[in-house]
Amino acid sequence: MQRFEFSDGSSNKFWQIAREGSTLRVAFGKIGTDGQAQLKELASEAAAIAEHDKLVKEKTKKGYVPVGDAPATAAAAVAKPKAARVEAEPAPAKAEPAVAPPAVPARQGDYVLEERYVGTRTAVPEGKYEDLAGNWNGDDAEAVMKEVIAGKKRTAAPLRAGVDAVVAFMGDEKADLDVVAAGLLLRLNSAAIAYLVARYGIAFAVDAYLQAHRIEIEVEDGARSFKTATSTYAVHGALPALATLGTRAKPEEWAACLDKVRAARETETNQEVRAEHNVLLRDEALVAQDAAAARTSRDWQVTQFVLMATRDPAIQKEMAGLMWNAQLVLDAVGLPALPWILPKLEKQNGVTDDLFDAETVAAAKVVANDLAGKNTKERAREYFAKRPDLALRALVPILAAGGKLAPFAKPVVEATLAAHPTLSAIVAPLLDPKARAFLTAEKKPALPEAAAAAVPEALRRDPTPGVDGFPKKLAPLPDFALEAIAASPVRLAGTETVLPAAAMQRLCQTLRYVKDAPILAAARKACPPKDLAALGWEIFERWQAAGAPNKEPWGFTALGLVGDDDTARKLTPLIRAWPGESLHARATVGLDVLATLGTDVALMNLHGIAQKLKFKGLQEKAREKIAAVAAARGFTADELADRLVPDFDLGDEGGNVLDFGPRSFTIVFDESLKPQLKGDGGKLLGDLPKPAKSDDAEKANLATERWKALKKDAKVVAAGQVLRLELAMCSERRWKLDVFRTFLVEHPLVIHLVRRLVWGVYDAGGALRSTFRVAEDGTFADADDKTVTVPDGASVGIVHRLSLDDKTLARWSTVLADYEIIQPFDQLGRQTFAPTAEEKAKKVVDHLGATEVRTSRLMGLESRGWRKGEAQDAGWVWDMWRTLEGGLRASFSLEGGFCMGAADMNPTTQKIGPIHFTREDGKQVGLDAISPIVFSELARERESLRE
Repeated sequence: MQRFEFSDGSSNKFWQIAREGSTLRVAFGKIGTDGQAQLKELASEAAAIAEHDKLVKEKTKKGYVPVGDAPATAAAAVAKPKAARVEAEPAPAKAEPAVAPPAVPARQGDYVLEERYVGTRTAVPEGKYEDLAGNWNGDDAEAVMKEVIAGKKRTAAPLRAGVDAVVAFMGDEKADLDVVAAGLLLRLNSAAIAYLVARYGIAFAVDAYLQAHRIEIEVEDGARSFKTATSTYAVHGALPALATLGTRAKPEEWAACLDKVRAARETETNQEVRAEHNVLLRDEALVAQDAAAARTSRDWQVTQFVLMATRDPAIQKEMAGLMWNAQLVLDAVGLPALPWILPKLEKQNGVTDDLFDAETVAAAKVVANDLAGKNTKERAREYFAKRPDLALRALVPILAAGGKLAPFAKPVVEATLAAHPTLSAIVAPLLDPKARAFLTAEKKPALPEAAAAAVPEALRRDPTPGVDGFPKKLAPLPDFALEAIAASPVRLAGTETVLPAAAMQRLCQTLRYVKDAPILAAARKACPPKDLAALGWEIFERWQAAGAPNKEPWGFTALGLVGDDDTARKLTPLIRAWPGESLHARATVGLDVLATLGTDVALMNLHGIAQKLKFKGLQEKAREKIAAVAAARGFTADELADRLVPDFDLGDEGGNVLDFGPRSFTIVFDESLKPQLKGDGGKLLGDLPKPAKSDDAEKANLATERWKALKKDAKVVAAGQVLRLELAMCSERRWKLDVFRTFLVEHPLVIHLVRRLVWGVYDAGGALRSTFRVAEDGTFADADDKTVTVPDGASVGIVHRLSLDDKTLARWSTVLADYEIIQPFDQLGRQTFAPTAEEKAKKVVDHLGATEVRTSRLMGLESRGWRKGEAQDAGWVWDMWRTLEGGLRASFSLEGGFCMGAADMNPTTQKIGPIHFTREDGKQVGLDAISPIVFSELARERESLRE
């Protein structure tokens, strides 16, 4: 097993990993103990290799240092966990071929525009040997020598004289070194190779290099001792300099040195050392041998040495794909390696150090991801500060496109333009048209500040410390707020003047400290809502770019006080994504912001998160938030859901007109609530046409913006409404007639689904009395198109297939076919199930038996009301459950389980137990307590799990 260790003064830990085929074996714990062990089986060898490289990368970034192979311990024997396999991730889609960029000069004016790699880690120091000592004799040399002296007694006898020589040399660099002492010196600091070449010649340096591989260091209790043994990865840092200096030597002298290296390789049995020697030999035949070994062993040291030794681009690319250290790849290959490593790095955080010396647009776009990290943003800003042209070429397209990176790129672009006012003219021709237009767009002239008398009185007075909820001491506003005030002025309604800066600061102090102060009420009354919402979003984006300081949470929560529907639309995708970026707490606050906004669109998005989200912890919090909103308004969750469907200002007839002036287009919806457009003559259009010269420009622009917003909002609503009505049918939900009319029939959006379903009239006892559909004019019609009247006291529900006899079913099927009505879900043709004799006897639903099902499909049951059980030992869940009407609970066991917090441990497939039914007291009940419809739907869900 490869072993890595980490020590920081208060912690001394080890981590080990080994791969055998598609299996990873990992051990970890305190140094000096056997630690704990885990075994993970991946779906394929390729998946295991990828996982191995990812884990090694993560550990080394945290400061773990490779220390060679691990000793055999009890941790090596690992019991196989219950979860056996995980699926390999699908291969990423092939990127579209890049468009050839415009020709770029190397320099223009004071600016470097050339794409280049400026790494100096393999640079060879030159000069007389007296001048080179300072290049490698570091600040810790004295401490190292103390450890060497302390370990002398344990050092192997043949090496003790060499230790004395090195100690003397460190005290006086005029002291002489023999080959053994020089080898010891290289083991302590491989950078000494240039010094040895300069003082003793290339042949001596090669002998010292070979000698170093016969010396192993042991560190214990503050002492360094040496023994004679093969040392792997011992002086790899000397290789680039030694190879370069060899080419500067006399050809015959260097050839003789290489003969020694070749001879050493032929007798060497350690593959890592053999591959290292070939970095000097540069023998492609030997490269082929070592590459084969690297493919088999996945040894990263062998892989690195093959990469350094070969000149074959195909092998370079292959070995680069096996490497986790991008710096090593770039040092070995240079810029040609970027296309090989960037696809990996763009999915990771903290990559700026890897790419700091890669000055290209492609690398800069990947570095841009680090601007969003609290611990990585400063290093990323350093990268862009040294190449301001790349700051504009990489970040302006991000701003032009929008998206979650834009707030973090914005301050860097602003700072770059302020520091380099002439650079935009140089860079603009190198950008794509959209980014070029964004960069060169003329800024609107600043509006004048309103006269003091025009500003509401509450905004003219500074808040009084300690009064009206303000603290006794008002801290100055943070920089992100001041920047937002400057960037997003707020107008006074009906004027072309803006609030003075002092009034804006008073408003921000109110958002910061007091949520219901008179200042905020005055601003809402005097200023356009869109301006206030824009200010809130500007504050939020700059709060994010500032690292989302915990001491200033108002930079986020202010969105709930001044935001609008567009705020909810922009915020919701961020909330959905944050848990996957380890920002679960921020996502939870985001739910509070949506609830505080409280508009139909905000609650619609909150409800959407509660209905469907892959991060189940946040989804559960969203459900709790919806339940709290429902309770506050005196509704059940289902009743609130009826009231949360936005109408999008569609009008009483369920449609609306997009007006271009001379021409107009009517909005309609299909069976899945996807918005469509009809033109003249009722013809369906693919999309809204672009405005023509003959159209009214203002009306066309308003219509276009409305259409874009409608498509976005309808996408959020559609799937949830279809599923909501289907589950209402499955759970036999009933509506009172007035509620049915108000929230379903008369709702301009939901009506498009209502008209496609068959409904039933149920008496007070729950018996079905008649069936109907909702006609185009809003009346109720039966299968013979006769009017249906719902009597007083009756209720309405969606008819289940089991409630219809064959004759009624046939008649309704004919009606829907005649009217060319496509149902939003399978109602009339629904597959139904009845319990078998065995199921009745066992009081269970067990249609699957021993069939294995995909774990991913089991997780999909959560959208239909199922919940994971309580997590047990190590976070494993072994059951799923859901509530039923009448206080009943349905549940079934999982043979493979779910691992909470480590989804990659979940089995790909597993068997599940039959569904049992219990009361609140835990006592099992028979199937006679379950309605035929509920039984059929539970069995149908089970059948849907089959492949």
